[in-house]
Amino acid sequence: MAYFTKDAQAFLRELHAHNDRDWFQAQKPRFEEVVQAPALRFIEDASQWLEMAGLPYSSEAKKVGGGLSRIYRDSRFSDDKTPYHGHITMHWGHRDGSKTKLMPMIGI
Repeated sequence: MAYFTKDAQAFLRELHAHNDRDWFQAQKPRFEEVVQAPALRFIEDASQWLEMAGLPYSSEAKKVGGGLSRIYRDSRFSDDKTPYHGHITMHWGHRDGSKTKLMPMIGI
């Protein structure tokens, strides 16, 4: 199953070129379709694969509070004031609660 298609890559490239709130709000349905939904499916499937392999990592496929990092940047203390990340990051935490994490990043 393909998760991140050329459409997702194109969206992230365009976001990098037009990283402002007006552009993103107009493109938000596209973001949800070609980037966010596939990322959540990947988190769900990868969590199952990790469990089947006996690896001690898990994550929740949720838009907020799960394994998908937010697209919104916290630019308060940064010289870069662009409002959005030009990549997506997912994470799987260690089941024993330690801080060890798996964190793949998808970007342009």
